[in-house]
Amino acid sequence: MMKLRNVARKYGARIGGAVVLAGASVSAHAAFTMPAAVTNAFADFAAAWTAIEALIWPILASVVLGFFVIKMFKKGANKVG
Repeated sequence: MMKLRNVARKYGARIGGAVVLAGASVSAHAAFTMPAAVTNAFADFAAAWTAIEALIWPILASVVLGFFVIKMFKKGANKVG
């Protein structure tokens, strides 16, 4: 912990300056607008991803539940045997 504190004291001003420069850079690029084709591509991708998620969640829940049931079965079998 002391080592981290010493590094923060030594390089704190430099890190702060880098954060300020990064913030200025972000604000300079904030006025940029994406082309319509790119925006539409992202929207299509988001819609496709949402459809994939809707298909995967029931499968994932079934797999997790299956592992849980197997684990509980093994635990019960070990107590009996």
